[in-house]
Parts: sequence; structure tokens; C-alpha cells
Amino acid sequence: MQILVISSKEKYRSEVPNVIRLFAAGLEIFHLRKPRFSLKRMEDYLDQIPTKYHNRIVVHSFHELAKTYDLRGIHLTKRHKKTRFSTAWRCFLLKLKKPRLTISTSCHDLTKLDDYSSKYDYVMLSPVYDSISKTGRQAAYAYGTIKKTIKEIGRNNIYALGGVNASKIEDTELLGFGGVALLGSVWHSNKNPVDVYNESVDVMIGRKQSKIETSSAKIEV
Repeated sequence: MQILVISSKEKYRSEVPNVIRLFAAGLEIFHLRKPRFSLKRMEDYLDQIPTKYHNRIVVHSFHELAKTYDLRGIHLTKRHKKTRFSTAWRCFLLKLKKPRLTISTSCHDLTKLDDYSSKYDYVMLSPVYDSISKTGRQAAYAYGTIKKTIKEIGRNNIYALGGVNASKIEDTELLGFGGVALLGSVWHSNKNPVDVYNESVDVMIGRKQSKIETSSAKIEV
């Protein structure tokens, strides 16, 4: 299981210091999603992040930033996927220049999950649980159907998004997800963002340790 964090849509000045603290705490993937930002504001945001952390950042807009910054990857939104040919061409050119660049996307339809997970480095399925940041946005799928679909696909590059917090980590693993995306639980909480992240990490590590201990017990018997 892997944990990634997605930025808020609106926050900026108060968010950057917390993002740096998240990286220092061990966060490996941060999705910079600012649909209302201009190219200049995106650059300003990135310039405030120490360069040693740039290779952990995935941008949702202005993908050309991956040419000038040592970014981890780019994320394709619904708008990008509408212009299939031009988007595919841009991705091809970026990959030529930076082969290790990851390309991810989001999925809101279980029938498309197999196709997406085969084409992209990883996919975020949402909303898996009732949203924390969007009032009234409820879980869109039956958990049994999610588990069956992911098992049939047989890939571990599918991340759970929507209403995910520390209390959901174990459930998402049981459903077959390879990771989780934290958003509302980090930015729409009274808790410190780093504390929220660490709580999720602690649950994940505890889950792994439990599986190791169970496995060892079986061997000893």
C-alpha cells in the first residue's frame, strides 16, 4: 500500500509550508492540483518547494512544467482525455525526454477501470467513500463490486480516492487497492496535515506488521 496526498483546490500560502513538512515526514507522492492557477502561480508554488522534493510532485495542469522542473509525473484530467490525439502526442514527447515520468489519471466508472489501469502508471478511483471535502458527494460503488472488479483486473496500481482517512486504510487494502489518495482528511480537518498523514502511515505500517507476524506464526506451526 502506498499513500499519496492531493493538494486542495484553493489553498496556497498556508499550504506550501505544510507540503514541505509532509515531504520531510516521508511523503513520496504529492499531486499538485490547482485548476484555477495560471502558469505563473504554478511556477511560484513549485519555486517555494525545495528542489530535492520536486521529484515527488505530480502536476495536474501545465504539464510542460515537467520539462523545466524535475517532477515525478503528470496527471491527466477529464479535460485532457477529451483531446486524445494532442494529449497522447504531448505525453509521448514528454516520455521521450523523461522516460521515468509517471502518467496517472482518475476514474469515475468501474467499467473503464481495467482499460485505464492498463494504460496508465496508476489510476485513482473515486468516490470510494462519502466525500470529506464535498458536501453531499456520496460513495458511488458497492464495496463488493469494487473488490470483485479489482481482483479480476489483477493489478496493484489502483488507488482509492474520496473520503479516505486513517480509519479507512485497512478497508481499502481488503478491497484490493494498491494505495490511497488523501485529500479532504488532510486539508479539511482541525488536525495538523502532517499528523493526519502520520496517522494513516501508522495504520498502514501496523497492518503490514500484523500480516508479517501472522505469516511467521504459520511457519512456526
